[in-house]
Amino acid sequence: MPLVDLIYRCPLCGADAMREENDRVAGCRACARVYEHIPERGRIRVEGHDGSVLEVDVEDLVAGTARADVGEVVAPVVAVDAVVRVARDEESVTYRRTLIGFVESRGPALSGRLSLHHDRIDFKPDAGPALTWPLLGVRALQTASASVQISPLGGGVVTFRILGDSPRRWEELVRSRIRNAWRAAGRGEIVEFQPRIRTR
Repeated sequence: MPLVDLIYRCPLCGADAMREENDRVAGCRACARVYEHIPERGRIRVEGHDGSVLEVDVEDLVAGTARADVGEVVAPVVAVDAVVRVARDEESVTYRRTLIGFVESRGPALSGRLSLHHDRIDFKPDAGPALTWPLLGVRALQTASASVQISPLGGGVVTFRILGDSPRRWEELVRSRIRNAWRAAGRGEIVEFQPRIRTR
C-alpha cells in the first residue's frame, strides 16, 4: 500500500492535502512536511519545512491520521469516483478432485460515483440504476488492497475500488458512520467488523 493511502491526511497539521512522491514517500501540501516510510525499522521519518527531522512509529502516525480526520464532522455526504463489483454467487474450489472451499464469483465492474451518507451507501453507475446499501444492513467490513468490501444483509460481497482517494480513509469513514448508525438504533457499541460486525 502506498504511504499516501495509509497517511491520507496530515497527522500533524490535519490538512487533507497529501501528495504522493512515491510508494514510500508522501508530502503535505499545507505544512510542507515530508513523510518517508522506513520499513526495516517500522518507523516513519518526518521532515519539517524548517529542516527538522524526527522518526515516529508507524502505529502512532496512523493513529494521528485518524484523530485528524475531521471531514466526518463537516461533510454530511462524502463522495468519490469508484468501481463497484457485486459478488452474489459462489464457485467451488477443488484440488485433486477434492472440494476445498468456495470463492465469490464477482459480477461486472461498474464505474460511477460512490456516496456515503449517515444512514446508507449509494452508488450511481455511469449507466444503469443506482444501488443502495443501508448501514444497518451491513454485516461485515474490511479493506482489501485498494478496495473496501462490505457484506450486506442480503448476502454476497460488494467491493468498492476507490479512485483518487485512500481506501483506508474510506474504510475509516464507513466504520465511523456504521458505528454511529448502530449506536443511534440502540444496537450497542461495535467492537469488531470482520469476519462479522459484533457489538458488546
